[in-house]
Amino acid sequence: MKTRISKGKWVLIALALLTAMFIAACGGGGGSAGGGIGGTGKAVGAIDGFGSIFVNGVEFHTGSAAISIDDSPGTEGELKLGMVVVVEGEFSADGISGVAGTVIFEDVVEGTMTTGVDTATKSFDVMGQTVFYTAATVFEESGGGDILPTALSRGNIVEVSGVFDSAGQIRASRVERKALSHTGEVLEVKGMVNNLDTTQRTFTIGALDINYFASTTVFDNGNMSDLANSVLVEVKGSNDVLNDLFLDADKIEFKFEDFGNNGDLLEFEGVVNSVSSSTGYDFEVNGLPVLTDGNTQWRNGYMSLADVVVDDEVEVEGTLQDQGGTLVLVAREVELEIEDDVRIEGLVQAVNSAADMLSILDITVEYSGSEFEDKNDVNTSADQLTAGDWVRVEATLDSGGNVIATRIEQDNDDERLDEIILEGPATLNLGPTPGDFTILGVTIARTVGVQYEIEDVPVTETVFFNNLTDGRFVKARGSFSGGTLNAEELDLQN
Repeated sequence: MKTRISKGKWVLIALALLTAMFIAACGGGGGSAGGGIGGTGKAVGAIDGFGSIFVNGVEFHTGSAAISIDDSPGTEGELKLGMVVVVEGEFSADGISGVAGTVIFEDVVEGTMTTGVDTATKSFDVMGQTVFYTAATVFEESGGGDILPTALSRGNIVEVSGVFDSAGQIRASRVERKALSHTGEVLEVKGMVNNLDTTQRTFTIGALDINYFASTTVFDNGNMSDLANSVLVEVKGSNDVLNDLFLDADKIEFKFEDFGNNGDLLEFEGVVNSVSSSTGYDFEVNGLPVLTDGNTQWRNGYMSLADVVVDDEVEVEGTLQDQGGTLVLVAREVELEIEDDVRIEGLVQAVNSAADMLSILDITVEYSGSEFEDKNDVNTSADQLTAGDWVRVEATLDSGGNVIATRIEQDNDDERLDEIILEGPATLNLGPTPGDFTILGVTIARTVGVQYEIEDVPVTETVFFNNLTDGRFVKARGSFSGGTLNAEELDLQN
């Protein structure tokens, strides 16, 4: 069932996970991760690993897949970390692997940076479109090589992959610098038509003016007469937009979304557009109506429908139902999506199962509602952890600075049981020893020969501390004793 994208049904394709298999739910108290339902399906999400490719934690073997890169035939070697792809193929019953038939990548904007990077708001503009980035956003040069966001400057040509929020702004999962300046390359932008003037043949996408022409502009998936405010289009042109924010359209393509069919299973990630029970459903995610009932499970801080608000990033699992010609997702599980900015690896010191808390590296971690997996298939819940168990904790910080686990992985056979990793925001010591700092209250001491890096690129001690600021995320690797992490490696994160 194809639906034209309209205002109020703004589809955030980039973060959506559309698939006919879905991962089994986890209960409260750090429930165990489950398997999936095998079959043919679709997955849409950012590539988060390779070895074929990993999308949303599922490994897809791509040896026989047809790969498309921005509407042209491509190869697996052209797929990059953070790219948002559509994968169609066969999913295994374990829910963690599959065989891809097709892999399709499309960016959300590729063009000229019309502002520099604002590190305070973690944002910049590309052809009048505001782009926000996080510590998880991948920044690379064309052809390979990590770069920092601050390496980008006004006039650079960048390709952005990510998600639109409810205001039409982009939340980037990947930013690749294609060139230092525009030299005639084709530029492209995707967004909603606004301020359409059919007499002057103009409209806007964000702050960018678009000119189209009856004689030269090519229309795809529709005709010039189909242009209307609040429909989703992709526009391509090649004129320089750095000093004049207008693009002469060589091609305009109308975009549609296929959520699936009646009875399909669906796991869907996106942004809540609206909350209303008077419409016959409870809320919308990326324009898809969602209905909950007494069997719906609520996770990651959600206790009930009353907790859902507009612009929440959520993951919804359930079954599509055709209700009077409208596809509605009947939710089996609704989960609040939060960034896993904090990472802790080490030995459990203590567990308070009554309070759903554990301590590791003298850090208290709340694990209620987190996902749990024991690589050795012994424990089924974080409540069963004991002192001395080795765990990897992925977590976020709430507004009070508390560490809230989203995933806990136990592996007592791990070869790195003596290795400690702590990643989180640094707090600088401005006292007698200015070079000292803490991460989540843990003192970071530097051993002889410590290796300094910025985003995995080796740097000198001076460069490292010149770039270290209060609140910037640091990954520390070493050993832990007496409340101190003795670091052998320190890596500044974006």
